[in-house]
Amino acid sequence: MRRVIAKLRRLYRWITDRQGYLGARLFGLRVPVFPLAYLPDGFTVRPAGATGLTLVENFCTPAEAEALITLARSQLRE
Repeated sequence: MRRVIAKLRRLYRWITDRQGYLGARLFGLRVPVFPLAYLPDGFTVRPAGATGLTLVENFCTPAEAEALITLARSQLRE
């Protein structure tokens, strides 16, 4: 019985890690995003609808956001 449980845990970990992301999406499992679990206080993490994206509120200041947008603007494509 312990072997079966250990195999099921390994299978679950494989399905929900980055390599098994597609499998997790196919089976409707919520894929944990481990680095986001360790954010400092003041951040809000929420899914962006059914897009697969995760929004992190209060990630940076408005000035920092503007600087990132300015840097990225030259690399944007349609």
